Amino acid sequence: YHCPKGFKGIISHTFFYGAVLDAKINGVSFGEADIVGHVAGHFGTPLVMVTGDDCLAARCQQLMPGVHTVATKECIGNGTAICRHPSLTAVDIEKTAEAAVRDRANIKPLRAGSPVRLELTLASATMAQLACNISGFKADPERHNTVHYEGKDFLEVYTAFVSALRQSAYFKD
Repeated sequence: YHCPKGFKGIISHTFFYGAVLDAKINGVSFGEADIVGHVAGHFGTPLVMVTGDDCLAARCQQLMPGVHTVATKECIGNGTAICRHPSLTAVDIEKTAEAAVRDRANIKPLRAGSPVRLELTLASATMAQLACNISGFKADPERHNTVHYEGKDFLEVYTAFVSALRQSAYFKD
């Protein structure tokens, strides 16, 4: 996984590189690990382990209590890293996965609460207009590249998020 767009991390992006400038759930920017963790959490399953660069590992440890992480590389910049040798990361991933599975009962599923509010800032106003073709999305009256959606739970909002990206993310200025 990668850190969200705008955060320090290797190839930081939110779901679609270049299309999503920011995505917030209940006011907090989220990325790939957050999405997966909350979808799993909707079904009562905790996200127990994440691998990625050191920035992602630190972010997940802060936002996902109890999650086990393996930093496979050290971020120098968005396109530069000091990568650990695969023979070393493989051993760490295997050991950490075993520990995470053993510890799963102590890790709580991620829950976004209800209602769930999505704020999606896209790369262009046209993308935001296209996203508004999806039922429930509303354009931000002041930021023309931003849309809002409110749903009863994370799964509803995630489904709307994916639909909005399918509708808008391939548009290029």
